[in-house]
Amino acid sequence: MSAVSHEFLPEEIMAFLDGELSDERAAEAKAHLESCGECRLLMSDLKGVSEKMKTWRVPELPQRAAQRINVVLLAERERQASASGFWNWLVARRSQVAVACGAALAGLLLIASIAPNLMKSRDVANEASAVGSLNTLTRAIPMYSSSYGHYPPALANLGPPPDGSQASEQAADLVDSALASGRKAGYFFTYRLVPAGGDRSEPGYEIEAEPVQPGSTGNRSFSVDERGILFADGQVLDTYTGSTRGQTAAPAASKAELSPSAPMIARIAELRIVVTNLDASRVSLNEIIAKHGGYIGQLSAGGQAEAALTLTTSLLFPADRLNLAVEELKKLGRVQQEVQNGEEVTKQYVDLVARIKNARNTEAKLNQVLQQHTGSVKDILEVEKEAARVRDEIESQEAERKNLENRVKFATVTLYLREEVRQQINFVAPSAGTRLWNALVEGFRNVSDTALAIAEWALTYGPTLIFLAILFFWPARIVWRRLRREMSAPRQAQANF
Repeated sequence: MSAVSHEFLPEEIMAFLDGELSDERAAEAKAHLESCGECRLLMSDLKGVSEKMKTWRVPELPQRAAQRINVVLLAERERQASASGFWNWLVARRSQVAVACGAALAGLLLIASIAPNLMKSRDVANEASAVGSLNTLTRAIPMYSSSYGHYPPALANLGPPPDGSQASEQAADLVDSALASGRKAGYFFTYRLVPAGGDRSEPGYEIEAEPVQPGSTGNRSFSVDERGILFADGQVLDTYTGSTRGQTAAPAASKAELSPSAPMIARIAELRIVVTNLDASRVSLNEIIAKHGGYIGQLSAGGQAEAALTLTTSLLFPADRLNLAVEELKKLGRVQQEVQNGEEVTKQYVDLVARIKNARNTEAKLNQVLQQHTGSVKDILEVEKEAARVRDEIESQEAERKNLENRVKFATVTLYLREEVRQQINFVAPSAGTRLWNALVEGFRNVSDTALAIAEWALTYGPTLIFLAILFFWPARIVWRRLRREMSAPRQAQANF
């Protein structure tokens, strides 16, 4: 059949046979078929093919081929599931994921909002502790100087004895061990002696406190010298309010009438003597002390087995009898070293008396304000608080003044006695049992130190770890359960197959 001689193509005849033509076109096709025998023959052939197709059946695949196809299809489904499973899981549980993400975000925001305040509070506490430590040192150093006649060579000399023995010049037990080590509450403390020169008429000292991690353990640097004036970042610090002043305060009282008639000299002597019999020398020492009106400030004696016995003492003699006392002390044995110094404290004494006078004037004015009872209750309380502070300051300065007067009135002699002994050869070594026992004791000590270190770490970081674990528990639990199901699904499918 030719497309040129017929109005309908074979495809349209097939569509008419299948009922796919529109009603108008189907009516035209029906009319054409009634008039065209060739098209009717074609439609008859198409009907035959359609009937044959309805009766045709696809043969079943062999079982082995079906199994292979199923394995390939299962692998393809697993690949597609693994590629899009996570996103499908997010879509399916978008509400739970949103809640978990919201909780995690809220926790992070809470930590971010609290952390700056915690850091700031810690910085303020560390700075306050640093100022308090400097005040402690300015009180401890004069006490050390009064006992041993000189400033301590290092901060370690102010700390407690390492073996718990009696305080000595090497460990005066005036501050705690942390401050004596030079590091406390997030601050490094640097101590150094300053020789006389420039604007200093006599030797002194300086102490600087620097944060271990600036901006983290503290923001400001502090310093102090022998005058007791605290500085914060180079400005004078008001230790009662924590604020700084741009200028250094100077005593307002005149010092001309306060100067003593003669220089005030604090005399210091040091003797190192080797004696033949320490017990006999100690008896002679007591006689010398009683003869010259002196007294013992501090005494420490000791020595290990088969080693030289030693005696260290700090003696105080009237200044006018120092030379006589030293000459008799030198007769105790063979002198190895003799040192005598004189420290002029005239300026320090005049400054101190002037400050006391000014403080007394301030106290009188404050008491006068309190007697008038003018102002509000709050103002009166502030005046009372200031008056109490001034009174404490006067008492502290009076104690320092008396200490200076005693240093001038009494000279300090630091005496080191060492007994001369002849060493003996000793071949006796510790027994095996003793060595094993000592090793066992050391092992238990190490275990104890390790357990203590672990406990300190747990107490320091445990609360933070617990908080973070609670915060991220539910999101982690949801993700873990989803991953476990996805990992077990292919194994379950293979088992079922």
